[in-house]
Amino acid sequence: MAISQKKYVEIGSTVTVSAPSLPIRALFIIPNGTTIASGITVGTDVPKQVTNADFISGTSAVKTAIQTYFSSRGSTGLSPSDALVIKAHSSGTNPYSLALQAAINSAEPFTCCCPLMGEASESDDTVNQITTAEVTAMLELNTDSSIQFFIPTNESYSATTHAMLDLANGKRLLNMTFGGTGNDFQKAACAAMGIICATDYDQPNSAPTLMYKRHDAVSASVTDDTAYSGYVDKNVNFFGLTKTYGSSYTFYQRGINGDGTDTAIEVNDLWLRGTISRGLMTLLTNMPKIPANATGVSSIYTVVDSAAQKGLDNGVILANKTLSAEKRALVLNYARGDEESVNDVQSQGYHISCQLVETDNEYECKYVLIYSKGDAIKKIVGTHVLI
Repeated sequence: MAISQKKYVEIGSTVTVSAPSLPIRALFIIPNGTTIASGITVGTDVPKQVTNADFISGTSAVKTAIQTYFSSRGSTGLSPSDALVIKAHSSGTNPYSLALQAAINSAEPFTCCCPLMGEASESDDTVNQITTAEVTAMLELNTDSSIQFFIPTNESYSATTHAMLDLANGKRLLNMTFGGTGNDFQKAACAAMGIICATDYDQPNSAPTLMYKRHDAVSASVTDDTAYSGYVDKNVNFFGLTKTYGSSYTFYQRGINGDGTDTAIEVNDLWLRGTISRGLMTLLTNMPKIPANATGVSSIYTVVDSAAQKGLDNGVILANKTLSAEKRALVLNYARGDEESVNDVQSQGYHISCQLVETDNEYECKYVLIYSKGDAIKKIVGTHVLI
C-alpha cells in the first residue's frame, strides 16, 4: 500500500513554519589550562563547558573574557547564545576527540567545530598545530555527517612534507585554513567559522558565502601567486592579499572543503536538514498522532515545504537557476523519472514528494526534497572597449 503526494507551491506564497529554524552553533575545543584573559583560565575560572546558561549565570568578567577571546580570533558576531566552548581533556591519548565526544553527548547542539591549541603564551611564536591523528579521530566521530569542521594549520605548502595539507585534500565537511606560520595562525579558521555561525537564517538573503569575506582581526597569510597556487592545489583556504588597479584587498579565499565543495553550501544544507528535522519532531511531539493516510502525509509534506520556503527566502535554495544536462538527469533519477520535477527545481527551486509505505504492519512516510543550492558568483570577468 502506498499513498503519495506532490504539491507545487508558487514562489513567494506564505507558509507557516512548524518550528523555528535551527541556528548554526559553534563548538570550540580548547585545552584545559588555556589562559583566555588575564587571571581567567579554562578549567579554573571558566567551566568545562560554557553554554548559554553559563553566560546567563556567569560573572561579567568571564562573559567579557570569552567574547573577547573569540572576537580577537575572528569570531566577531557570535552572540553568547551561539557560543559553546568545551575544554579538551588533559588526559587520554586523544584529548580533542574525547572532548568532541563529550560535546556530541551533551544537551547543547552544535553544527560547526573548531579545535584550537592553547596559546597560553601569546608571545611564543612556536605554537604547534594539532596533529593529523587528532584531526582524523575527530572526523571519525562525524558518523552522521552533521558537523562541519574548521581546522587551523600553520603548515607551509613548500615544506618537504605536509601531512596536514594532504589530510585536507578530498575530505568532505573539512575546511582547512592556513593562517600563516606565526603564533596567531588560528585566527583565520576562527574567522571563517565565525562568519558562518553569525548567520541569521531567519533574515532574507542571509545565506552566507566565505569567499571575499574580510575581517579586521586577520591579516593576509598568502601574498603571492606561488603560495596561492600551492594552497589552492591542496584545497586549503586562507586570507589572501589581492591587488588591482592601485588598490589592495585582503579577504578569505576560496571558501571550500577538502573535497572541493563550497563550505557555506554544506553548512546551509546542514541548516536545512536541521530545520526539517526540528519541524518533524515538533509535529510528532505536539500532535496526538500522525494518521497513516493522505492527511498525515500532507502534514509531513507541509513541514518540509515550510523549511524549503524559508530556504528560498534566505538564499539556501535558489530558484530560476538553469540546470545542466547532467543535473537534470540527476533530478530525474531521484524523482524516479517524474518529468515535472526538473521544471520544479529550475523554476521554483525545489521539488518534494512524500510517500506512505506499509511494511510489516507498520507505516513509514518517506519524503524526498530535491533543491537547487544557492550558489554564489565567485568570479567576474569584464571587457572594457575604448573607442
